[in-house]
Amino acid sequence: MNVLVAQLPRGMGYQNGHRRARVLSVGFVLAIALLLLPATALVGATSGGSGGLALRAADHRPVPPAALPSANVNFTTTTIYYSSSVDGWNLSYEETLPSPFNSSRTYPLAIELHGLTGETVPIWGGIANYVVPTTAQAAVNDGMILIDPCTRTGSGWYINSNYTGPQEQDILDALSHEQSIRHIGAVDLFGESMGSIGTLEIGLDHPHLFHGLGAIVSFSDFFETYAYLNQSSLVSWITPYMLLPTGGQYPGSSAYARGIFAHLSSLRFHPENLSGVRLYVANGAQDILSSNNLSLWPYQQENNTLVNRTCLVVAALGEPAGCTLPLATLAALHPSKYSYRYIFEPNGPHDYRVMNASDMFAYFLGLRPGGTYWGTFPYPQPHSPPVPLVVIATEPLSCGSVSVGGHAYRSGDTPALPIGKYNVTFTPCGSRSVASVRTAGGAYYSSGSGLLSVTASGAIVVRFA
Repeated sequence: MNVLVAQLPRGMGYQNGHRRARVLSVGFVLAIALLLLPATALVGATSGGSGGLALRAADHRPVPPAALPSANVNFTTTTIYYSSSVDGWNLSYEETLPSPFNSSRTYPLAIELHGLTGETVPIWGGIANYVVPTTAQAAVNDGMILIDPCTRTGSGWYINSNYTGPQEQDILDALSHEQSIRHIGAVDLFGESMGSIGTLEIGLDHPHLFHGLGAIVSFSDFFETYAYLNQSSLVSWITPYMLLPTGGQYPGSSAYARGIFAHLSSLRFHPENLSGVRLYVANGAQDILSSNNLSLWPYQQENNTLVNRTCLVVAALGEPAGCTLPLATLAALHPSKYSYRYIFEPNGPHDYRVMNASDMFAYFLGLRPGGTYWGTFPYPQPHSPPVPLVVIATEPLSCGSVSVGGHAYRSGDTPALPIGKYNVTFTPCGSRSVASVRTAGGAYYSSGSGLLSVTASGAIVVRFA
């Protein structure tokens, strides 16, 4: 383990000092933001051997230069300290409150988890963190409190590990501490890059604690992530960080490492845990870290867990066999239990600005509908896909198929169907027959004509009995 750590860059180098602003006004935060380069400039200025710095610039909160909304609520950001319930380690988080703040009022809480920053040595009090002004502004405009945890290292992946510490519990302790000093209502958890992995892992571990989860430039399968990054000369330097929670062990040769990798692949293996929890995802097709484009890698980190199923696994790393169960399928089968809002950006890179924080918070508050949407990077304004997407779902899940326009689909497929009418036939499994057919959204089925009319994205659900 010590050899592995010694080979890694030290991120932004906060090990020798703990710089932190105690109370930040909106004006001060904006003044600092003006001194920072846009994310694209930062990414272009780093390369090769400065891997930790490049990732920090690319996905750890590049401060957006865009103007803030006109009707803003004032806010302040203060450092709050707390201790780990496991080992007593001193930790902290940045708390953003609307100003004026009403201490007797109950506020919804948003928790933001940062991306990989490269620090591998634990810092007493937590690594220095900062708050993106536009995200803070969006939160307080929607009447929320926002906290940004300062983790003990910058590369712990938010999981409890024998090697990197109880970093999942650290986040739960931050939540508990905030609940002890404020009146807190619904809790939403979101994060970017490594923070998205932590969001999904913690959120699916403890779904009863959270109202909504947000995964930005996200990863659904840690095995596939490792395999993809490891084969690329551009980004393979990231993979030693991924082995930190395993003590440098590979999942294909260690049961402990395999368990860590599976735990960090929660959305791939346990999407059903999202029952009753809203999921918001924003990702781009030009992301060279989180592969979401078939030209980069066969497994698509978001498309294959939200829209279309796949049975691809990395057997060489010990990944369990099995197919994904997309959230679109679960939402079609159980619309009262599952809700997701996926913003796909064809031009989106691995960049914080694929997120429209106002859109995400509005979805958490029930002010935006679920479904799959298109957007344009940066700061996407979501709109309907250029071609309607129709979710195919069957009950039981693995039973039968549905042919639309002569093409056979199984449950978990979501074909893009241009507006029009299509002949539909059903092939049951075994001795079953079609018991019922229902549609949703912009899909309409006529049993008399056997035609499926598509006017917008929707779903067709077939029950075989």
